[in-house]
Amino acid sequence: MKRRWLIILGGLLCCVCAPAAYEVDVSLVSGAIIKADKIERVDDFLVLGPSDRRISLEVVERLEFRFRDLSVEMCASLYESGRLSVLKSRLDQLLFPLVAMKGISSNLAPYWYWLVRSEYWEGNRSGTLQGIEALRQEEDTLWVRSADMYAVLLALDDRDLKQAEAIFGRIENPDEVSVAMNLYVRGRLAMARGEWKESLQHMVKIVALHGRNREWLAPALYAEAELYQRLGSNDLVVQVVTELERTFPESDWVAKGRELLN
Repeated sequence: MKRRWLIILGGLLCCVCAPAAYEVDVSLVSGAIIKADKIERVDDFLVLGPSDRRISLEVVERLEFRFRDLSVEMCASLYESGRLSVLKSRLDQLLFPLVAMKGISSNLAPYWYWLVRSEYWEGNRSGTLQGIEALRQEEDTLWVRSADMYAVLLALDDRDLKQAEAIFGRIENPDEVSVAMNLYVRGRLAMARGEWKESLQHMVKIVALHGRNREWLAPALYAEAELYQRLGSNDLVVQVVTELERTFPESDWVAKGRELLN
Protein backbone atom coordinates (compact mmCIF):
# COMPACT_ATOMS: atom_id res chain seq x y z
CA MET A 1 0.00 0.00 0.00
CA LYS A 2 2.83 2.37 0.94
CA ARG A 3 4.55 1.73 -2.39
CA ARG A 4 1.31 2.42 -4.24
CA TRP A 5 0.95 5.81 -2.57
CA LEU A 6 4.57 6.66 -3.37
CA ILE A 7 3.95 5.91 -7.06
CA ILE A 8 0.82 8.10 -7.06
CA LEU A 9 2.63 10.88 -5.23
CA GLY A 10 5.53 10.69 -7.68
CA GLY A 11 3.14 10.98 -10.60
CA LEU A 12 1.49 14.02 -9.06
CA LEU A 13 4.84 15.67 -8.45
CA CYS A 14 5.82 15.09 -12.09
CA CYS A 15 2.61 16.73 -13.23
CA VAL A 16 3.14 19.70 -10.92
CA CYS A 17 6.80 20.18 -11.82
CA ALA A 18 6.53 19.58 -15.55
CA PRO A 19 7.48 22.77 -17.39
CA ALA A 20 4.85 24.48 -19.51
CA ALA A 21 4.85 23.75 -23.25
CA TYR A 22 5.10 27.46 -23.99
CA GLU A 23 5.28 30.97 -22.62
CA VAL A 24 3.25 33.79 -24.11
CA ASP A 25 3.57 37.56 -23.90
CA VAL A 26 0.18 39.25 -24.13
CA SER A 27 0.72 42.79 -25.41
CA LEU A 28 -2.07 45.21 -24.55
CA VAL A 29 -3.07 48.34 -26.46
CA SER A 30 -1.94 50.34 -23.41
CA GLY A 31 1.62 49.14 -23.99
CA ALA A 32 1.65 46.80 -21.00
CA ILE A 33 2.79 43.18 -21.40
CA ILE A 34 1.38 40.29 -19.38
CA LYS A 35 3.38 37.05 -19.25
CA ALA A 36 1.59 33.73 -18.99
CA ASP A 37 2.32 30.01 -19.32
CA LYS A 38 -1.20 29.08 -20.40
CA ILE A 39 -3.86 30.79 -22.47
CA GLU A 40 -7.45 29.97 -23.28
CA ARG A 41 -10.20 31.84 -25.07
CA VAL A 42 -13.60 32.06 -23.43
CA ASP A 43 -16.07 34.08 -25.48
CA ASP A 44 -14.54 37.56 -25.82
CA PHE A 45 -11.95 37.05 -23.10
CA LEU A 46 -8.53 35.47 -22.74
CA VAL A 47 -7.92 33.46 -19.58
CA LEU A 48 -4.24 33.49 -18.63
CA GLY A 49 -2.43 30.98 -16.45
CA PRO A 50 -1.27 30.31 -13.90
CA SER A 51 -3.53 32.85 -12.14
CA ASP A 52 -6.59 32.44 -14.45
CA ARG A 53 -6.63 36.19 -15.03
CA ARG A 54 -9.27 37.29 -17.54
CA ILE A 55 -8.41 39.87 -20.19
CA SER A 56 -10.91 41.34 -22.65
CA LEU A 57 -9.95 40.83 -26.31
CA GLU A 58 -10.73 44.51 -26.85
CA VAL A 59 -7.55 45.48 -25.01
CA VAL A 60 -5.28 42.81 -26.54
CA GLU A 61 -2.94 43.94 -29.31
CA ARG A 62 -0.77 40.88 -29.97
CA LEU A 63 0.32 37.47 -28.65
CA GLU A 64 3.95 36.34 -28.79
CA PHE A 65 4.49 32.61 -28.14
CA ARG A 66 7.76 30.92 -27.22
CA PHE A 67 7.56 27.14 -27.41
CA ARG A 68 9.80 25.16 -25.11
CA ASP A 69 10.67 22.39 -27.58
CA LEU A 70 10.12 23.99 -30.97
CA SER A 71 11.11 27.05 -33.00
CA VAL A 72 10.55 28.10 -36.61
CA GLU A 73 14.17 27.14 -37.32
CA MET A 74 13.61 23.67 -35.84
CA CYS A 75 10.50 23.27 -38.02
CA ALA A 76 12.59 23.99 -41.11
CA SER A 77 15.30 21.57 -40.00
CA LEU A 78 12.87 18.73 -39.32
CA TYR A 79 11.10 19.33 -42.61
CA GLU A 80 14.24 19.49 -44.73
CA SER A 81 15.60 16.32 -43.10
CA GLY A 82 12.41 14.47 -44.06
CA ARG A 83 11.19 13.99 -40.47
CA LEU A 84 7.66 15.05 -41.34
CA SER A 85 5.93 12.72 -38.89
CA VAL A 86 7.98 14.15 -36.00
CA LEU A 87 7.27 17.71 -37.10
CA LYS A 88 3.58 16.99 -37.59
CA SER A 89 3.29 15.37 -34.16
CA ARG A 90 4.96 18.29 -32.37
CA LEU A 91 2.89 20.89 -34.19
CA ASP A 92 -0.33 18.96 -33.59
CA GLN A 93 0.35 18.92 -29.85
CA LEU A 94 1.24 22.61 -29.68
CA LEU A 95 -1.14 24.26 -32.15
CA PHE A 96 -4.45 22.46 -31.97
CA PRO A 97 -4.98 23.51 -28.31
CA LEU A 98 -4.41 27.09 -29.56
CA VAL A 99 -6.81 26.96 -32.51
CA ALA A 100 -9.14 29.37 -30.69
CA MET A 101 -6.39 32.02 -30.99
CA LYS A 102 -6.85 32.30 -34.76
CA GLY A 103 -7.88 35.79 -35.76
CA ILE A 104 -5.86 37.34 -32.93
CA SER A 105 -2.62 38.99 -34.02
CA SER A 106 0.24 36.67 -33.06
CA ASN A 107 3.47 35.03 -34.23
CA LEU A 108 1.76 31.66 -34.86
CA ALA A 109 1.40 32.00 -38.65
CA PRO A 110 4.80 30.41 -39.52
CA TYR A 111 3.97 27.45 -37.29
CA TRP A 112 0.55 27.02 -38.91
CA TYR A 113 2.26 27.13 -42.30
CA TRP A 114 4.68 24.36 -41.33
CA LEU A 115 1.69 22.41 -40.02
CA VAL A 116 -0.15 22.76 -43.34
CA ARG A 117 2.90 21.55 -45.24
CA SER A 118 3.58 18.56 -42.99
CA GLU A 119 -0.09 17.58 -42.67
CA TYR A 120 -0.60 17.79 -46.45
CA TRP A 121 2.38 15.63 -47.38
CA GLU A 122 1.55 13.19 -44.59
CA GLY A 123 -1.87 12.78 -46.19
CA ASN A 124 -3.93 14.21 -43.32
CA ARG A 125 -6.70 16.14 -45.02
CA SER A 126 -8.50 17.32 -41.86
CA GLY A 127 -5.29 18.58 -40.27
CA THR A 128 -4.37 20.41 -43.47
CA LEU A 129 -7.78 22.08 -43.57
CA GLN A 130 -7.49 23.24 -39.96
CA GLY A 131 -4.13 24.82 -40.71
CA ILE A 132 -5.50 26.43 -43.87
CA GLU A 133 -8.41 27.96 -41.97
CA ALA A 134 -6.05 29.34 -39.31
CA LEU A 135 -3.82 30.96 -41.95
CA ARG A 136 -6.82 32.47 -43.71
CA GLN A 137 -7.44 34.54 -40.57
CA GLU A 138 -4.08 36.30 -40.91
CA GLU A 139 -3.88 39.96 -41.94
CA ASP A 140 -0.76 39.33 -44.04
CA THR A 141 -2.09 38.25 -47.44
CA LEU A 142 1.01 36.15 -48.13
CA TRP A 143 -0.10 33.68 -45.45
CA VAL A 144 -3.64 33.68 -46.87
CA ARG A 145 -2.34 33.02 -50.38
CA SER A 146 -0.05 30.28 -49.10
CA ALA A 147 -3.02 28.59 -47.47
CA ASP A 148 -5.09 28.90 -50.64
CA MET A 149 -2.36 27.26 -52.74
CA TYR A 150 -2.58 24.14 -50.58
CA ALA A 151 -6.36 24.38 -50.73
CA VAL A 152 -6.06 24.15 -54.52
CA LEU A 153 -4.06 20.94 -54.16
CA LEU A 154 -6.63 19.49 -51.76
CA ALA A 155 -9.40 20.23 -54.27
CA LEU A 156 -7.37 18.58 -57.03
CA ASP A 157 -6.77 15.55 -54.82
CA ASP A 158 -10.56 15.40 -54.41
CA ARG A 159 -10.89 15.61 -58.22
CA ASP A 160 -12.85 18.83 -57.87
CA LEU A 161 -11.38 20.79 -60.77
CA LYS A 162 -14.06 23.49 -60.63
CA GLN A 163 -13.32 24.25 -56.98
CA ALA A 164 -9.56 24.13 -57.57
CA GLU A 165 -9.79 26.62 -60.44
CA ALA A 166 -12.04 28.91 -58.40
CA ILE A 167 -9.57 29.04 -55.51
CA PHE A 168 -6.56 29.46 -57.78
CA GLY A 169 -8.31 32.23 -59.70
CA ARG A 170 -8.49 34.44 -56.62
CA ILE A 171 -4.79 34.09 -55.70
CA GLU A 172 -2.89 37.23 -56.70
CA ASN A 173 0.74 36.81 -57.77
CA PRO A 174 1.11 33.14 -56.77
CA ASP A 175 4.82 33.29 -57.64
CA GLU A 176 5.24 35.37 -54.46
CA VAL A 177 4.22 32.31 -52.46
CA SER A 178 6.62 30.01 -54.29
CA VAL A 179 7.66 29.87 -57.93
CA ALA A 180 8.15 26.10 -57.80
CA MET A 181 4.81 25.58 -56.09
CA ASN A 182 3.06 27.78 -58.63
CA LEU A 183 4.52 25.69 -61.46
CA TYR A 184 3.41 22.49 -59.74
CA VAL A 185 -0.12 23.77 -59.10
CA ARG A 186 -0.45 24.96 -62.68
CA GLY A 187 0.84 21.62 -63.86
CA ARG A 188 -1.67 19.74 -61.72
CA LEU A 189 -4.50 21.96 -63.00
CA ALA A 190 -3.49 21.28 -66.59
CA MET A 191 -3.27 17.56 -65.84
CA ALA A 192 -6.78 17.60 -64.36
CA ARG A 193 -8.02 19.22 -67.59
CA GLY A 194 -6.34 16.49 -69.65
CA GLU A 195 -3.77 18.90 -71.09
CA TRP A 196 -0.83 16.50 -70.81
CA LYS A 197 1.76 18.46 -72.81
CA GLU A 198 1.07 21.74 -71.03
CA SER A 199 1.25 19.98 -67.67
CA LEU A 200 4.53 18.36 -68.66
CA GLN A 201 6.06 21.74 -69.49
CA HIS A 202 5.39 22.97 -65.94
CA MET A 203 6.81 19.82 -64.32
CA VAL A 204 9.94 19.84 -66.49
CA LYS A 205 10.60 23.47 -65.46
CA ILE A 206 10.54 22.46 -61.80
CA VAL A 207 13.06 19.68 -62.41
CA ALA A 208 15.31 21.91 -64.56
CA LEU A 209 15.15 25.17 -62.59
CA HIS A 210 14.20 24.23 -59.02
CA GLY A 211 16.11 21.02 -58.40
CA ARG A 212 17.07 22.09 -54.88
CA ASN A 213 13.48 22.60 -53.81
CA ARG A 214 12.86 19.10 -52.49
CA GLU A 215 9.25 19.75 -51.52
CA TRP A 216 8.25 20.17 -55.17
CA LEU A 217 10.98 18.22 -56.97
CA ALA A 218 9.79 14.77 -55.86
CA PRO A 219 6.10 15.22 -56.80
CA ALA A 220 7.15 16.95 -60.02
CA LEU A 221 9.34 13.99 -61.01
CA TYR A 222 6.50 11.58 -60.29
CA ALA A 223 4.06 13.72 -62.28
CA GLU A 224 6.57 13.91 -65.13
CA ALA A 225 6.82 10.10 -65.23
CA GLU A 226 3.03 9.78 -65.11
CA LEU A 227 2.65 12.26 -67.97
CA TYR A 228 5.22 10.47 -70.13
CA GLN A 229 3.24 7.28 -69.56
CA ARG A 230 0.04 9.00 -70.69
CA LEU A 231 1.86 10.28 -73.77
CA GLY A 232 3.18 6.79 -74.56
CA SER A 233 6.88 7.59 -73.98
CA ASN A 234 7.69 4.51 -71.91
CA ASP A 235 11.48 4.87 -72.22
CA LEU A 236 11.24 8.31 -70.64
CA VAL A 237 9.07 6.91 -67.85
CA VAL A 238 11.91 4.53 -66.94
CA GLN A 239 14.46 7.37 -67.02
CA VAL A 240 12.42 9.62 -64.74
CA VAL A 241 11.61 6.83 -62.26
CA THR A 242 15.33 5.98 -62.14
CA GLU A 243 16.08 9.64 -61.33
CA LEU A 244 13.39 9.54 -58.66
CA GLU A 245 15.01 6.43 -57.12
CA ARG A 246 18.43 8.08 -57.16
CA THR A 247 17.33 11.42 -55.72
CA PHE A 248 14.77 10.22 -53.18
CA PRO A 249 15.76 6.61 -52.40
CA GLU A 250 13.68 6.30 -49.21
CA SER A 251 10.68 8.32 -50.35
CA ASP A 252 7.15 7.05 -50.86
CA TRP A 253 7.37 8.66 -54.30
CA VAL A 254 9.74 5.89 -55.37
CA ALA A 255 7.16 3.19 -54.67
CA LYS A 256 4.53 5.20 -56.56
CA GLY A 257 6.92 5.68 -59.45
CA ARG A 258 7.71 1.97 -59.66
CA GLU A 259 4.01 1.24 -59.96
CA LEU A 260 4.06 3.13 -63.28
CA LEU A 261 6.54 0.56 -64.61
CA ASN A 262 4.21 -2.39 -64.04
